[in-house]
Amino acid sequence: MQHHEIDDLMQRLPTLDGQAQGAALSQVEVQRAELRSRLELHAEKGSTPFVRAAAMYLMGRHRLDECVPYLLRHIEFDAPHEVPSHREPLWERYPAIEALVHIGKPSVLSTVDMLAEEEDDLRRNLAVRVLRGIEGTDFARQILERRTAEEDDLGRKAKLADAMERLVAFPTITRP
Repeated sequence: MQHHEIDDLMQRLPTLDGQAQGAALSQVEVQRAELRSRLELHAEKGSTPFVRAAAMYLMGRHRLDECVPYLLRHIEFDAPHEVPSHREPLWERYPAIEALVHIGKPSVLSTVDMLAEEEDDLRRNLAVRVLRGIEGTDFARQILERRTAEEDDLGRKAKLADAMERLVAFPTITRP
């Protein structure tokens, strides 16, 4: 939806009846769903790693909370940093982390669920970075403590306890 279309919609909105208002507003949601779908397609099958990283970056910039599951599945995607020296890169090494942090609170519960299941060391470290980036160390620890206390499954409980330890240690991830 172009800016002039949105301006037109907002001007017409008060003159429409309730049903027409709902239909008009739903067009914005349709556009959002199309954006999410196209970005996920480019993140998955982009012609280059740069295109894939750009799609993940845009998911975060547009705070597409519907993309949280996709971003968590691809949290370890290592973005290329082939930018001219006179320009700043648009995203960091792991664009999914940056996108999840931009999305914010809608990323938290899914990230905690991932930490209760995930085995891979790098993916666990990256998920801890997401929690810390959204909630800060203290509040992220409280969230993990509460979920650990509520958990009945011993394996999940151990993984959540491990995530708390990682939160404190919080590894720095550097490029090889």
